[in-house]
Amino acid sequence: MTQNLSSLRIALVSMLITLFAFSAVTYTSCKKDKCKDVTCQNGGTCTDGSCSCPTGFTGTNCETGFVGTWHGTDCNGAATTFIISAGNSANTVSLLGEAGSGNCYRQFNVYCTVSGNTMTLPGTIFTDACGAEYSYSGTGVINGNTLNVNIVFHGITAGLSVNNCFNGTK
Repeated sequence: MTQNLSSLRIALVSMLITLFAFSAVTYTSCKKDKCKDVTCQNGGTCTDGSCSCPTGFTGTNCETGFVGTWHGTDCNGAATTFIISAGNSANTVSLLGEAGSGNCYRQFNVYCTVSGNTMTLPGTIFTDACGAEYSYSGTGVINGNTLNVNIVFHGITAGLSVNNCFNGTK
């Protein structure tokens, strides 16, 4: 009888272990991978079914981005190019633009903050090729494949204020 009771205990413990293992496997196999059908673009990563986009990109799947070369015109209709690359810290991009006129023309580079489809150009000072100092600030908005940037230049040494814009596409 003692041997039968011992065999029964072993059988019961084995049955409980098997039931526990089966339940654990069934429970974990029911968890659905929320990122299985999500494809994040431009280096985005999926977490819990949503894309986390790298700086300079936005959209459900990180499909829209500031980063790239934009060709367009300024407010005066002059052909202009902006080159935007990933910035040196989170939520920033580097904007390489053009300013000045004639022999004073010069490229400028500024770090802009990005939030969703909007970028902000902080009040920054640069000197053109003729030595005149300007401060500039502005905002930019990306809508699909179109970038619109509004910049205000204030001439520190020349005493002028110029509103300029850029409208372009990749």
